[in-house]
Amino acid sequence: MNTTVCCRFEVNSLPHPFNNVHEFEKRIQQPIGRTWNSVSTFKKLTKPKVITRLGKVIAPIEKSEAFKKVVADRKHKARTNSATGRKQQKNAR
Repeated sequence: MNTTVCCRFEVNSLPHPFNNVHEFEKRIQQPIGRTWNSVSTFKKLTKPKVITRLGKVIAPIEKSEAFKKVVADRKHKARTNSATGRKQQKNAR
């Protein structure tokens, strides 16, 4: 295959939901098609996260609600990391 043809399929920047290259590579290696997965698995993998009825108005998210979730996630990560650090210190002794 010509290298110019292959370049069209390369990703130049990291897509939105991924935080690092390793996450993206791991996700992209898993095929989603019906050829490789059962029908039920294919439906689960391709199911949309949000389902609405046609024509229904979706209210915009409040900035305060989104911010609360971000803060809660950071606190949870901090607690998890500090607990893991304490366990590692105990095991090192």
